[in-house]
Amino acid sequence: MTKKKKDELLSEEIIRKVMKKDSGFLSEKIIRKVMEKDSESFEILYKKHSGFIFSVLLKYVDYHTAEDLSANVWMKVREKIHTLKNLQAYLGWIKRVAINAAISEIKRKTPTPSEGMASVCFDSEPGVLEKLIKLEADQYIQQCIEDLPEIHREVVKLKLLGRKFKDISEELSIPLGTAARRYFDAKSKLKIVIKKGLTTYEE
Repeated sequence: MTKKKKDELLSEEIIRKVMKKDSGFLSEKIIRKVMEKDSESFEILYKKHSGFIFSVLLKYVDYHTAEDLSANVWMKVREKIHTLKNLQAYLGWIKRVAINAAISEIKRKTPTPSEGMASVCFDSEPGVLEKLIKLEADQYIQQCIEDLPEIHREVVKLKLLGRKFKDISEELSIPLGTAARRYFDAKSKLKIVIKKGLTTYEE
């Protein structure tokens, strides 16, 4: 059995064990203390939900990448949890931090149009201008997606990763209909903004 296959089986086993276990929720009193930078309360939070958050990361990345991301996620949680508005929704908030970290890591490892810009600029073959226009258009579309409200942006990014609405609803802890509605709302907004912006490239 290859190392990659062993890692995949290990990841699946971790997810199964975590999903079978009822994680429960911590009291608002403890979450308030975490927000006040109380170390003992943060330790309680970490021990309670670190397994669950690790299983969330494993749905997106491999085992070893999940290990690296997990540390970064909990560091960000400690730094940013004071911005949490609804204390009862703290676990969903942490889950979103983890999902966003995983998506950012996937995007970082995926070649983007801008990475090919230098080679295109020095390309002497015909059609260089057309290639540059396409690259700029792709970058513009990416920026339009980044400018969407967070509730729309996260759904669009997950769809771009090939996730189905059922998976998105589970991962973001929202109803299936809400996931679909947010996606189609975002799609409508993007069509208007992108069409307006890309007229520049067509002139």
